Amino acid sequence: MDSKFAELVFLPVPEIGHFLSMVDLAKRLVNRHHRLSVTILTYSTFFATVQLPSSAASLPGIRFLNLPHVDPPPLQGVSGEACQSLFQQHLKPHVKHAITTRHGGDTESDPKYSSRLAGLVLDFSSTAVIDVADELGVPAYVYFPSGAAFLGFLLNLPALDSQLGGLATELTIPSFFEPVPTSELPSVFLEKDQDGYHWMLYHARRFRETKGIIVNSFTGLEPGLADLVSKVDCPPVYPVGPLLDQIEADRSGEDRIMKWLDDQPVGAWTRAQWIQVLVVLTSATEGPTPSTVRSYEFRRSLAGGVLRSNSGEGLEQKLNRYRIVRDLGLGVEVTENDEDMNGRDLLMAYTDGGHLVKREKVKVAVKALMDGESEVRRKVKQMSETCREAVRDGGSSFASLGQFITDLFASMKK
Repeated sequence: MDSKFAELVFLPVPEIGHFLSMVDLAKRLVNRHHRLSVTILTYSTFFATVQLPSSAASLPGIRFLNLPHVDPPPLQGVSGEACQSLFQQHLKPHVKHAITTRHGGDTESDPKYSSRLAGLVLDFSSTAVIDVADELGVPAYVYFPSGAAFLGFLLNLPALDSQLGGLATELTIPSFFEPVPTSELPSVFLEKDQDGYHWMLYHARRFRETKGIIVNSFTGLEPGLADLVSKVDCPPVYPVGPLLDQIEADRSGEDRIMKWLDDQPVGAWTRAQWIQVLVVLTSATEGPTPSTVRSYEFRRSLAGGVLRSNSGEGLEQKLNRYRIVRDLGLGVEVTENDEDMNGRDLLMAYTDGGHLVKREKVKVAVKALMDGESEVRRKVKQMSETCREAVRDGGSSFASLGQFITDLFASMKK
């Protein structure tokens, strides 16, 4: 094994579901290996920012380095997916400058530093920065904050390209147990003439240029991970989740909301009205990008064995709903269609197609959640224990993280 310390450079998107779970990944890495350190590059954008908690500066083996301000790309007529991706293009020279300044322009060895640059870990929407890793002669890894189901879909996207936007009503995706109706796909994947689809296809293709994909999931929740790697031409996949927020984040907004609720007189509203307000407030306090925040919060809920109702909308939320409800049996959907409300499964209260659901249906869903005899409660409790076992010494995610570290140091010898 290399005698020097190895340093990984992380580039998370400054949105809470991405950022905090990547910080937790960094903590687990430096705690597992005494020769490993992490530098996390931070930046603000016009669409998102993350306030570092006060405890972040004291995390051993982890340092935060703020990148210079970057002017946004032209936004007129540009989708959200394109905007994020173009911003990463503009960020590339600043990322390279920060790394070369720290390492003296020599990524192999530098007498000024005891660490050697081992690689870049990039958010899945930052694949443009793979170019920087190539220029520096180090491997790039992708961090995927959502589950393996959506990852499997993206890895298959180049192969599915010809079927999307056509007459196909179902798609066979290795990471799903059952065929997925095209109606469950986010609209960005059905509008092939739009720039959002172009960029998602771009990211999907560039995944294969990386040395590996670190995914915030675990085999107990998504046992098809092994099949995903074998059926799809892709680099190694390391399921190391659940990665959670283990540092003190800014909860001031949530605290104010809870205090306001505590101050309301008993009987002021009906139970159904409070349920509706709580669902909306839960959505409003969880960050600027609902899609990955929901995936992140789903894993937090699962880890604690907590049944949680969320309104879900965003990039992969329709696929998440299908995965949780139909594939895993851990949820019951809330839709505008009475025929779909069969009360069979639940973790998520979903706003169908982005439209608000009537409060009566939210009430029905939450009551189904709280039913002490519910099969869903039994499944969530069982999965919660599986979740905790995964990250313990000897668990599947513990082993996968160890394999990533082994592979990382092995690549440094080549």
